[in-house]
Amino acid sequence: MSNAASRALRSLERMPRSHEYYDFLYRAVTSPAAQCASTLMSIGPQLLIGTYTSGRAAIGAYLCALNDGGQVQVRGVCAIDDPSFLIRHPNLPVAYAVNESPQGHGGVSVLGIDVPNRRIEVLQRVEAGGEAPCHVALADDASGLIVAHYGCGTVQWLGLNASGRLTGESRDIRHKGASARRRRQASAHPHCVVVRGDHVYVTDLGMDCIVRYAIDARHGFIERDRTLIHPGAGPRHLCFAKKHAVAYVGNELDNSVSTLSVADDGTLTEREWCSSLPPGCAERSAIGEVTLHPNGRWLYASNRGFDSIVWFNVGADGALSFADVVSSQGQHPRHFSIAPDGRQLVVANRDSNNLVSYKIDQRSGALLALGVVSTDVPAPVCVCWV
Repeated sequence: MSNAASRALRSLERMPRSHEYYDFLYRAVTSPAAQCASTLMSIGPQLLIGTYTSGRAAIGAYLCALNDGGQVQVRGVCAIDDPSFLIRHPNLPVAYAVNESPQGHGGVSVLGIDVPNRRIEVLQRVEAGGEAPCHVALADDASGLIVAHYGCGTVQWLGLNASGRLTGESRDIRHKGASARRRRQASAHPHCVVVRGDHVYVTDLGMDCIVRYAIDARHGFIERDRTLIHPGAGPRHLCFAKKHAVAYVGNELDNSVSTLSVADDGTLTEREWCSSLPPGCAERSAIGEVTLHPNGRWLYASNRGFDSIVWFNVGADGALSFADVVSSQGQHPRHFSIAPDGRQLVVANRDSNNLVSYKIDQRSGALLALGVVSTDVPAPVCVCWV
């Protein structure tokens, strides 16, 4: 129990508890929910870390705590193949992982999370309906998962029940197409799924486009439109602004970030793009993650090759202007995530087997290294706040 809760309890115990008000407070402070909240407060923010396990030292998915000094500490782990991307259910102690195995179809797993008892376990695993599942999103009403399969071009919907388990229901659609770069864009490669209400947006690195769908229970995926991204860009990850009618997509192949206009009906249009590398940098690199700060004032992106995190100021109309860049303090920063309160950023450096945390300056968006490199999780590739 926290010190504050203990003091409140001692104070209440000395009072006559005949009054309903004090009875209510007493029950609230001593309830299991209060005890759980106290435990969470004492151990700090919680993270799920996804990894690559094939040919690497990682075991699976790791439950971690971020302490005040910026150290990421392992609290629990479950053995599971290549959980390369994870998301958390908003209302249940459940997470979902794609199993991006290099052979076969890979899988999709449901994980149970018990933070107070430091436990994470596989509740369910199904074979994926395509090769190299690399990204997953939850339907707006939590009725299903939408999975992008990079290897074969398939986008899949998997039904969920009220407890967050997979029902066995499935719908899918396959992208077909190519673009300018023959080596990487000879075929379709869906890479990211973003759900906004009734709209499902899927970036396709191989086709240089973003496909917008509606999902119907009877007919499955219904394509609404396609947004073309400049040739050879390789759109990877997509995020939407809350304050402006704009979205941003990180383009892996030419290391750029595109600004997209968002129409009232959800249609996207590429407006402009800029490099994610600092001026004058000619180093070979590829974008990893791209995301907005919760306050909407800064956009961050990771560069793999020129191993770094860059951030941009977001203008009144959503336009980006380069702010600064810092080292990722590791190799191949495939993913990073910003804490829900916007005060910290944790980056996963896959090839140097480390996690690094930064403090975010709330006035400028600048990343301030805390001087701590966490090496307990091998081959980290996804950071998910619990």
